[in-house]
Amino acid sequence: MSNLSLTAIGLFFAAVLAVLIAIGEVFNKKVVEGQEVVAAVFWIRLFALIEFTLIVLGFFWAGSPPFIHPQAAITPGDLQDIPALVQQLKNPENAAVKKIAGSLSETTQKLLAEYRGGGGDADLSEAIIKDFNGKRIIKGELLYNASDFAGVALSKETRKVIGKEPFSEGKFYANRLVLEDLFPGAIAKRRTCALFGMQDVMVSPWVAFAVYILIEVILVAASQFFTSYALKISPISLCAPFAAFAPIFILGTGYVILSELPSSIQLVGIILIVIGGVLMQRKLFAQSWKAPIMAIVKERGSRYILLATLIGSVFGPLEKQLIMISDWLTTAFCYGFGTLLVFLVICKARRADIMKVIREKPGWAVLCGLADANTMFAQFIAVIYLPVVIVMCIKRGGIVLTVVFGWLIFREHDIADRMIASLAMVGGIAIFYLPLSLPQALGLAGLVMAGVFVALRLTRNRTRGSACTNLQEAQE
Repeated sequence: MSNLSLTAIGLFFAAVLAVLIAIGEVFNKKVVEGQEVVAAVFWIRLFALIEFTLIVLGFFWAGSPPFIHPQAAITPGDLQDIPALVQQLKNPENAAVKKIAGSLSETTQKLLAEYRGGGGDADLSEAIIKDFNGKRIIKGELLYNASDFAGVALSKETRKVIGKEPFSEGKFYANRLVLEDLFPGAIAKRRTCALFGMQDVMVSPWVAFAVYILIEVILVAASQFFTSYALKISPISLCAPFAAFAPIFILGTGYVILSELPSSIQLVGIILIVIGGVLMQRKLFAQSWKAPIMAIVKERGSRYILLATLIGSVFGPLEKQLIMISDWLTTAFCYGFGTLLVFLVICKARRADIMKVIREKPGWAVLCGLADANTMFAQFIAVIYLPVVIVMCIKRGGIVLTVVFGWLIFREHDIADRMIASLAMVGGIAIFYLPLSLPQALGLAGLVMAGVFVALRLTRNRTRGSACTNLQEAQE
């Protein structure tokens, strides 16, 4: 499968994710209205878990049980004998090695042909690792087939993993094992994981998975609670768009963890998103220039969505770590089960009437749970093929659809202002993931601001009328 098609898969699921997010928020608001939030979220998580469980059982029935394993990617330290590896690639002893050698890029093949030993190992090593970890080899289709591997001795673990008919990251790990068997001694047999990327803290995949999933469950539960609470107390078209701050928060966590500062292009995107956030309370400019900013802080729904988004910026990268040592289905099932237990415990502690939700809103609870489950699946599959930041940016592009739903379904007011603000936010998000130069980013930002200015001018009379109405209501 080509790089282009795999990228298209990632973009497709990221787009599906954006739509599902908007639909799910509508269902979520329908469920939590008039209900205790923890009880409502309990049912949402339960119906999501039912879907996870059915799919897991389906994979078991098909002979592809999920399993935990080390990461499949080959690292520089895994190449233990470059000369031996080069010799085997240049002079394949079997059809399997010949096929892998033929899958290498032209750059790598040129470096192999020029390699004489004693120098140039770094460049060649980097090129081989890039190709081995790419979509033609490890991230491609299963490398093993009976005809090409006739006479090749496979390890017990390789045969065991291949026998599980692995999928997703499990298939990638099987390909890693095949490479280890094809190039014995040249590629290290790695069976541990670097916890949080720390090479000095190597643990078994099960320990890493347990640590990651525990943190993930706590963060996801907190994020879902704050999101549902925000949707309960505020208009969906007002609070949901503040999730557009996700890429800014991801950059923030990147600075705290990796000391990485945003680039000039990313700063342009940040400015647009912040402008969009301020425009959400556009009519308050009639009071003072500070009023819209203070409204963001004081409006509880927006505040809780921002908090949920901040939490999401932490567990987003963590999800990818979980998927890399299991697969998207195992990750979804495990943290779906974990978050269900968390909300069950909270409901018991608060003595919440759990059954009230299912008595009054069973249909919305089921729909919200299924939308939540499919949202997770779309996100997990998307992050396999795309960077986390890109997935999150496309995901938040659904805020415009959320605003439309707020108007069509909940008859919310000030939709014109919120639509203008959302479009500005989406423009900022686009700058984050489009491959733009700084002049191009500034040009796009200029076009967005020009469109925002025109929209503000066209709707200025409506805004003045709304502001006057609010002032009269306050005086009465």
